[in-house]
Amino acid sequence: MKILAIVPSDMTVEGTLAGLQSLLGHDVSVYRFDKHGVPVDRGMIDVASWHRPDLLVYIGQNGGPFLAAETTFHHLKTICPTVLLCFDASDKTWFPLLTNYRDHDTFSLIVSIDGNPAWPKREIDYATLTPIAVEFYV
Repeated sequence: MKILAIVPSDMTVEGTLAGLQSLLGHDVSVYRFDKHGVPVDRGMIDVASWHRPDLLVYIGQNGGPFLAAETTFHHLKTICPTVLLCFDASDKTWFPLLTNYRDHDTFSLIVSIDGNPAWPKREIDYATLTPIAVEFYV
């Protein structure tokens, strides 16, 4: 499976993304959006349109000028299924944004990787522990 991960330039996600690649055998490409590219939306849409992945994994932030518009996420979802990989979904500061995403069916799937299932989700969404590739522990 060809996966495109869209990630802020200042987030450390190598262990999580390596888990998708080495543990599951997927072809993972990373597009890092930078704080200098505000608005970030056009770059995300362009890279997804060019790359044509089977699955898009978005790892982002809660608010701020570097959060793409909800319409951008809906557009990305027309290219391929989209997954929000949320590191802090059970943190109550995320609840308003996650409730909005849930109520507007913004992502195909939302996965909380903080292990706590207590957050605003749909029946299809779920919580798990952060998938980390074994090589990060040796």
